[in-house]
Amino acid sequence: DSDADKDVAGAPDEYEQFDVPEGVDINPEVLTEFTSLLKDANVSQAQAQSFVDLQLKMNSQAAEAQAQQWADIQGEWQEAGENDEEYGKGKYDESVMIARKAMRTVGSPALGKALEETGMGNHPEFIRFFYRVGVAIGEDSLSFGGTGKGADKTAAEKIFPNQGKG
Repeated sequence: DSDADKDVAGAPDEYEQFDVPEGVDINPEVLTEFTSLLKDANVSQAQAQSFVDLQLKMNSQAAEAQAQQWADIQGEWQEAGENDEEYGKGKYDESVMIARKAMRTVGSPALGKALEETGMGNHPEFIRFFYRVGVAIGEDSLSFGGTGKGADKTAAEKIFPNQGKG
C-alpha cells in the first residue's frame, strides 16, 4: 500500500492540516469534532479537504448574501429618508446635516462611532430624531445682550459712568 492508496482507501491515523485561505481560522474544538466524524466515516485526507473546501464555499456565499441583504436594507432606508414628508422631499441633504450637527452636540463620540459602525445612523427614525433635536436647538446666534435699562447710554456716559452722580 502506497501513500496514494492510503489517501484514497480511508482515514489516515492523523489528518494533516487542511488548506484554508489566509486569515481563515478553524476553531480547534470544531476541528476535533470534525476529524472524529471523518475518522468514523473512514474519510480520506483528500475527501476531508473536499468537505473543508465545500464548507468554505458555503460560508463565503452566506457572507455575500448577508452583505447584499444589509446593502439592500441600507438602500431602502436611504430611499425612505429621501422621500420622508418631514425631512426629505428635496431637503434631505440639508436635514441630514442638521441631524449630524445635533448628534455631535448632544451625543458622544462613542454614539457617533456606534451609529456609523452599525449603519443605524442611516435609519430614517434615527435621522428624524436627530433632525428634530437639531431643529429644536436651532441655529447658533451671537447675542451681545443689552443693559435692560431703557435707552442706550451716550459715549460720554459709557466713558464716565459716575459723572454727575453724587
